[in-house]
Amino acid sequence: TMSRCVPVLIQGMSQLPDDRDMQAAGCTFLAALSTVGGDMPEFLLENEAMDAISSAMIKFEDDTTIVEAGAWGLWKLSAGWKSSDTAYHLENSTIVQALGVLGGLVIKHDEEQFHKSLNGFAVNVCGREGLETDDFPIADIAEGFYVFPQAGGSEIMRALCSDYGVDCCDTVMSCLGLPKIVETMNSGNVQKLCQLVPILVAAATESTQTRREMVSSGLLSAAVSALQSSTDKEQSAYTLDLISCLSASPDVGGSHTYQVPVGFCQGVE
Repeated sequence: TMSRCVPVLIQGMSQLPDDRDMQAAGCTFLAALSTVGGDMPEFLLENEAMDAISSAMIKFEDDTTIVEAGAWGLWKLSAGWKSSDTAYHLENSTIVQALGVLGGLVIKHDEEQFHKSLNGFAVNVCGREGLETDDFPIADIAEGFYVFPQAGGSEIMRALCSDYGVDCCDTVMSCLGLPKIVETMNSGNVQKLCQLVPILVAAATESTQTRREMVSSGLLSAAVSALQSSTDKEQSAYTLDLISCLSASPDVGGSHTYQVPVGFCQGVE
């Protein structure tokens, strides 16, 4: 039944692009099917479900039903594609369009659920051959991170730094903004720091220039102070990783060497 229904539905969405009800029903149905599992994600993608959803979201960006179902559907379709044992074909142009749609969505509708969909989708396609740093809305991801630190921004920015190297690390750091990073480090906000510091470690590990800029901005000093005042085991462990990464790097220079007393690391395994 689905083998007949899905192609007809997607064809209908293509033939009636201005029909709001048709697009809403299509996005809702495709989003529901995207979580079925098995061969369904592959079947949906082979029938260009991702393109159909993206097109509907572009056309009706103010329709709550369409953008909510569409964002969820894109995220789950990308998850199905990533986890599939079958390396089925998916055009890069389709992925780039979906990234653009989701990036535009978080600008227009600054809600946590949409940031989760953008970040989740981006993580699933990150590192795919043929995709470049500029294909990812890094500025939107970074801006959303400070508002919704638990929405997956940390995971995608770490993945971008690891998969795309120095240039991407510099872009991520530029979008996060070193003054705001230092401010967050000094804030003592455990929730944000546990998400932020792993990004900094990933970027510093990949880029010598990033390490130097972090130190010159006062981040190393702020990290030491944060470690001294921290009572959270997870935050302390992440912060100690950052301090080790920055202070042990031979390219940083001796004028920025810090001694961290052993007592500050109690409870850190």
